[in-house]
Amino acid sequence: MFTDEGEQLGEKAVLPLAKNATYLRFSDAVGFRLPIGTTHTYFIGEVADKSENIRWVYNQLMHGKAVDLSNKALFEKREDGLGYSVKADIE
Repeated sequence: MFTDEGEQLGEKAVLPLAKNATYLRFSDAVGFRLPIGTTHTYFIGEVADKSENIRWVYNQLMHGKAVDLSNKALFEKREDGLGYSVKADIE
């Protein structure tokens, strides 16, 4: 669940990053859920069923479509410059 540094696996991008990849962080969109296992398979099952944002991103990716990262309703550029955060659904 957690690394030696206390970070959740996948929580933090580690340098050097690939130049031909775009990094997406889903932590805000997924939120904290129990059991933890559901937060690691959020592209299928309950989390994707409940989150329109997550479902849309994966639908685009799995169907070979471009993801418009300039859509400020769905994405926020990370302050550390390491990709984008997928926003939580607006309730």
